[in-house]
Amino acid sequence: MQNIETAFILSAVSEVIINNKIKESKQIKTNKLIIENIIKILKKKNVKNIVYFNSSSVYSSINKKPFSESQKLKPTISLGKSKLYGERKLSKFCKTKGINFISLRIFTVYGPGMGKHQFIYQAI
Repeated sequence: MQNIETAFILSAVSEVIINNKIKESKQIKTNKLIIENIIKILKKKNVKNIVYFNSSSVYSSINKKPFSESQKLKPTISLGKSKLYGERKLSKFCKTKGINFISLRIFTVYGPGMGKHQFIYQAI
């Protein structure tokens, strides 16, 4: 079995989709499948730590800004719903396997449309 100290998970269809139920449904289904496949892979590896790059979209638009960790998570868009699903699935997996887990709810995406001033671009 291959040992992996830390797994960094950035995977998701990160497009912000509004008012298109078909695309929203497809995004949620795809992102759930991505997380489930990642967990299948992680089960085969000896991972000690997982860092999940989540999204600020897990906070609903009804929450006050700036956001705080004590706010209720009730996402209103498909990206937020699917990313919250991923966070919860990974968190549960890590608890059962004794893996350290952190979810970073960042305000940027990685990929097309990413601005040079945003967190991930700067971090890279």
